[in-house]
Amino acid sequence: MISKSFSFYLEVLRALSALIVVVFHFRLKVFSGTLLSWFTYGDAVVMIFFVLSGLVISLVVDQKEKSAKVYFIKRISRLCSVALPAILLSVIGDALGLSTFEGHPTPTKIELITKVKDIGLFISEVWTTQNAFNCNPTFWSLIYEFWYYILFGLAFFLKGGIRVSLITVSAIFLGIKILLLFPVWLMGCLVYKYRHKAPNSVFLFWVSLTALLCIIVFGRDLQYNLAVRFIHPRYSLGNAAFFKYQYIVGILTAIHLFFAFGYLEHKSFSGRVITNAVKFLSSISFSIYLFHLPVFHLIQFFISYNVNSRLQVFIIFMFGLLCLILLSCLVERWKKFPFAKEKIYNFLYY
Repeated sequence: MISKSFSFYLEVLRALSALIVVVFHFRLKVFSGTLLSWFTYGDAVVMIFFVLSGLVISLVVDQKEKSAKVYFIKRISRLCSVALPAILLSVIGDALGLSTFEGHPTPTKIELITKVKDIGLFISEVWTTQNAFNCNPTFWSLIYEFWYYILFGLAFFLKGGIRVSLITVSAIFLGIKILLLFPVWLMGCLVYKYRHKAPNSVFLFWVSLTALLCIIVFGRDLQYNLAVRFIHPRYSLGNAAFFKYQYIVGILTAIHLFFAFGYLEHKSFSGRVITNAVKFLSSISFSIYLFHLPVFHLIQFFISYNVNSRLQVFIIFMFGLLCLILLSCLVERWKKFPFAKEKIYNFLYY
């Protein structure tokens, strides 16, 4: 088990990470000109998500999901409940010619169908494949995480030769890109496994947090200096090109979470309003992550504003954030929603 205070701290990190990614993408010229060009912290924050995911999945299989059937169906229903409406939003955005980066032409019908097929089947990042929606390239991390769930489930629930065989076949199918960042995800699993050995030290808590913040805030140059974009002229590493830097962020995140567990185990948080707000944002952080780019694109498509005006950019950002929260609540909280995870789970389980 983990303490309520540590659980709340994980929710703080999840909520803050989601908001940082939103601002990171809103900084792009298409949304805010050069007003937020200095905000370059989003890439590193995705690694925090990976470590948190590994930790949380280790917790749920240890405490709740005791069978392979429940585990795999829970993971698929959770991902699909948000991924399916996000795909729908992204298709609309791409069909309208909206693009996060300059120079991407509007995809043809065949290209759009291929994108939906590859992303919907979680194969858009396998080997040399790099298929993403023009208006929503964030799906790459979801694809990676899906396969980490699969690999972890195979390792945890199976035994003997069948386990080795299926993991080997899966690894060969996936290719190097996805496997390169798997150690970052596994760092969260290690934190959970060895959590009880964490010392109760306020000093180590703050030192480890400071180190993590420093590598995120000041590590942009290091990230690009360590990049390995190609291992072969025809094989790009895509979003795993920064794996050396991503390992550093992952290690520092895992170290901080390890010390945070020891320090927060017997602590308590006060302030019901703040606590409830954090828990609320954390509960919809997955939807916010997948929806924010197409939502901002669609707002910009229908509302004309000056990207060089601080006031107009701020108003659009706050309006977009409100739309994101409302849409995320619809997807995450409304049980009658067509893609509600409970409906998907029941459909797959029974």
